[in-house]
Amino acid sequence: MDRYITKSKYFSSDFNTAIFSDPIRIYFSSDQESQALELYFKLQTRKDQWEHFLRQRGEENYCYIMLYRDENEFQDRFESTEVAFAPGEMGEDYILGIRGPMTPELVDSFFADLDKKIGFNITAS
Repeated sequence: MDRYITKSKYFSSDFNTAIFSDPIRIYFSSDQESQALELYFKLQTRKDQWEHFLRQRGEENYCYIMLYRDENEFQDRFESTEVAFAPGEMGEDYILGIRGPMTPELVDSFFADLDKKIGFNITAS
């Protein structure tokens, strides 16, 4: 199986920047850098839970977070038009697509959903 995210349906030619913090990789356009950094720093508080969640899927897998500029970019890759973020898979790797532009409400909703999936409890950390 080809594990190159750049050759998958999830990759956009708009992505010209990435943050690699294994096992999490965030792809985005350079004009979304502040939004991507906000995601990165919030994800760092959940890194242990992320790694545990991902290791249940396989030993050397990744989570690719794809930050799309707009609804069209997002819809080209994910079937649902009703959501602002959606999961995907590429072998044992986990994909999370986020429809931009990101708002504070979208970020809160994204992390509320994510925290349920990975078992993160903000009051316990």
